[in-house]
Amino acid sequence: MWKLNEDEANATRNLRSRRNTLGLGDAALCFAKLYAQQPGLNGAQAALRAGYASKAPYAARIRAVELLRDPRVLDAAMHYGAEALVKARKAAIDRLAELQADRAMWQPWDQRALDRLTAALDKVEGLIARAEKVYQRSQGQQPDAEW
Repeated sequence: MWKLNEDEANATRNLRSRRNTLGLGDAALCFAKLYAQQPGLNGAQAALRAGYASKAPYAARIRAVELLRDPRVLDAAMHYGAEALVKARKAAIDRLAELQADRAMWQPWDQRALDRLTAALDKVEGLIARAEKVYQRSQGQQPDAEW
């Protein structure tokens, strides 16, 4: 069974505070977290690691399909996916800022590559902002700005 590290356990506890509204158990929350934050896993693998049907892999596939049809699990997966996206976005921005700080030592073609990376990250930022607004709407919230 997959075990949560301390940071993941704290994040899970935060979501568990919403569990009464979601009505999900620990295994379903673990499945949602694995499925959202580890894109290399398919549904059956995430179900197995979350503790579902450890002795019957075929049953894990069936359980994964059932979980992925549950809107509460999808809500939890969206939550965990958003957390992972924010973490990855921050790491990318921080690393790019470090590289830009040492810009003078880079060759001209490296500087152009940094410019292309910055432009790509700016484009991704727009897509992320749009996705956040859609998510807020799906949760019944009003987005911060017009779209």
